[in-house]
Amino acid sequence: MGYSDEEIQKFVEENRDIIEVLMARRDARDEADADDIKEKAGARRSRLQEDMGRARDRADDTRYRLEEDIEWARYRADQNRERMEGAFRETYEAFTDPEVQKHFMTMGLNFIMGMSAFMRKMPGPDFVKEAASDMETSWKKASCSSNTECSARKRKIDIEEDDKPEGIVPITFEEDA
Repeated sequence: MGYSDEEIQKFVEENRDIIEVLMARRDARDEADADDIKEKAGARRSRLQEDMGRARDRADDTRYRLEEDIEWARYRADQNRERMEGAFRETYEAFTDPEVQKHFMTMGLNFIMGMSAFMRKMPGPDFVKEAASDMETSWKKASCSSNTECSARKRKIDIEEDDKPEGIVPITFEEDA
């Protein structure tokens, strides 16, 4: 059902005017489409350039604010470091003050004496009571060997085994049957 070359050539010769008009319209439409595409591309390019400019401005603004924030953070860190160094220095000086040290040592020695007396007074095996007495003797020697004002030299706690307060009964546990 195809047409031969001669039939097509005859058709073209008979309808040449119409074909040229149609081809001119097509060329004009293609040209108009190309112009439209160029115009739209130019508009898109302009919008993209504007968007990029705004993005660049926002990035610059963000960078500027970030630099300000970093500078502020460094300033605050320096302030806090100086304040903490001062607080640490004051705390260190308070703990190393000779008067405070004297009270801490007295408190520690009194605590050890109290625990020693407590262990000797508690019901329990004799070796625990002997360990408490030995501990008290050892720390007294160690703490008072070079300290002439040692409070342990001036104090002596005597606890007799028979001096148990009245009403204290040893605790026993009964098993449930």
